[in-house]
Amino acid sequence: MFLPTPMLATAGPAPDDADTRYALEWKYDGIRCLAGISDGACRMVSHNGNNVTSLGVTDT
Repeated sequence: MFLPTPMLATAGPAPDDADTRYALEWKYDGIRCLAGISDGACRMVSHNGNNVTSLGVTDT
């Protein structure tokens, strides 16, 4: 299954129209991953290539 290379956060300047006191990316608790579906199966992969499918949501 092909999954694209993840986009990782990088430091950069704040937008010109933003409050210049703050520039941030919110961090929510959880796992950031890429997900793909092939032949009816879902696979989730962390940004460093680890298979984290078993940590995902299950059908209830």
